[in-house]
Amino acid sequence: MPSSSPRFQAYFNGEKVDELVGADPSKLKAMISKVAAMQGAQGTGQKVGGAGTSEPPAAGDDLRARMAAAAEARFKAQQGGAK
Repeated sequence: MPSSSPRFQAYFNGEKVDELVGADPSKLKAMISKVAAMQGAQGTGQKVGGAGTSEPPAAGDDLRARMAAAAEARFKAQQGGAK
């Protein structure tokens, strides 16, 4: 029976500089520290798939309202495209 292990890859300036196979928290922290210490590594990073922002995330009801509005817009777009 095949088994699977998580694979973590670290990139710096677009090149893979390290890889960890397995779920060893101490090795993962060491890998992150190594890459963070590389010359020029700075900044706060980005969310996957989006640009960074200085605004705090929306909380509670506001977030739910925005998610509901986005879902409704997608639904309406799908209904309009099905005709």
